[in-house]
Amino acid sequence: MAGFLTDERRARSLTRGPGVIERQLRILRAHREAAAQPQSVDFGFATNDQRKAEQLAAELTRLGHQAKAKPATGYLAPWSSRHLEHPTWVASARSAPLTMQEAALSQWVAAMQVLGETHDSEFTHWRWPAPDLLARNDDYCLTVDPFDGHVDLTMYRWTAATEAALVENAVDCVSPGNGIESLKVLARHAHQIRKLKSPSDNVSLTDLPVLHELEEIYLPSAPSTHGDYRLLPKLKAFSCLDAETLSPQSLQHPGLRSLRLYRPRKLKSLNALAPCSQLQSLELRGAPLANLAGIESLRQLHTLRLAHSRSLSDISDLATLEGLEVLEMFKAPKLTSLQAIEGLKSLRWIFMHGAAGPIDSFGALKRWSHLQSGELLLPATQVDWATLANHHEVAQLVLYTQPGVALPDEARLRTELAAHGRHVRSLRLYPKGECPAVDVTFESPYWRLPEPPAGHHRTVVN
Repeated sequence: MAGFLTDERRARSLTRGPGVIERQLRILRAHREAAAQPQSVDFGFATNDQRKAEQLAAELTRLGHQAKAKPATGYLAPWSSRHLEHPTWVASARSAPLTMQEAALSQWVAAMQVLGETHDSEFTHWRWPAPDLLARNDDYCLTVDPFDGHVDLTMYRWTAATEAALVENAVDCVSPGNGIESLKVLARHAHQIRKLKSPSDNVSLTDLPVLHELEEIYLPSAPSTHGDYRLLPKLKAFSCLDAETLSPQSLQHPGLRSLRLYRPRKLKSLNALAPCSQLQSLELRGAPLANLAGIESLRQLHTLRLAHSRSLSDISDLATLEGLEVLEMFKAPKLTSLQAIEGLKSLRWIFMHGAAGPIDSFGALKRWSHLQSGELLLPATQVDWATLANHHEVAQLVLYTQPGVALPDEARLRTELAAHGRHVRSLRLYPKGECPAVDVTFESPYWRLPEPPAGHHRTVVN
């Protein structure tokens, strides 16, 4: 049987280690008393053979941990290995109590990585199984995010107990509930509040300027009264999942870096966002845009996601964004010309689906020299396997061909792709679709990254 612990998996495991330690220590500190005591953690290894998993579990048991071998489930396959052999067996364990200090944890993680390598297994994960709920009563609910360790305070009403929880836990994210009549009660603690999350409909956002250190706002639905977000000097990120009543003028903030709006019915033109000159990421779902006029003002934009743009028929202004790296377009049925996209020379990731027009996807590869990953689910105007094979950076591509094209058999296409110097990592052919498609991955440093690069995942589609 082939070995499981490739250089890719080894590099990913080593790179991931310090970040996991930092995150777990943040969660421990949020639980206070627990941080001072040795704690047991859940951890695991992945491999491709029952015997390897059983031998590893036996060794872990000998070292004082509780361990067992079992078949793997599909969701355990990491993003970078999904086109390779998935782990078929895992060794899952609960550790003996560990000292919860950075130096001790680093030493333990290193030992586990060596142990996994000895048994041809990847040390995949470890976490302290802490509850996310820190405290809950009639006044507030205090939770810790299990993914990043940040503490969130949901305030049901403003009392001395609520205020004490805010101060004693160094809370930087607040969610005002029905019992909070005004944000002014938070004025004394504005210096520590960085994020406003899911405020109740009863809370008026006209008092927002009292939170002068606010950097991020997340609104699941539009409040009855919006504030003027331009009055928040440090605001960097704004999200609203129901922006039907939101006036674009209130978001004309020169310091805004990230903007996500669903159903922004009043956003008729991107000219309304021209003052947002520092904007780096823009995500719009259901915006009534006919064209992208005004986007040329957003010179810092590197990520653009547009979904359900049913009125969009002209994207020619997109060609002005020379620094755009991530582009996602989904369901733009009136869009017939995609020529502007083909000239975006800085693209690293692209997803296209649901436009009316075809795209010269194979030809565009010659200009997208930095492309790493993409899915172009639109009919291609030409099919050129040599162009695909000659791309030196791309790691993964899903490409539609022309309707009715007869795909070559897998062995022949592998030979043709490999003849130009690229090592084919995986190849899948879909010959029976209306537009026959090819899904190919090449060997690349891209797969050895601990996580996908920022933006390299579908957001508005999911």
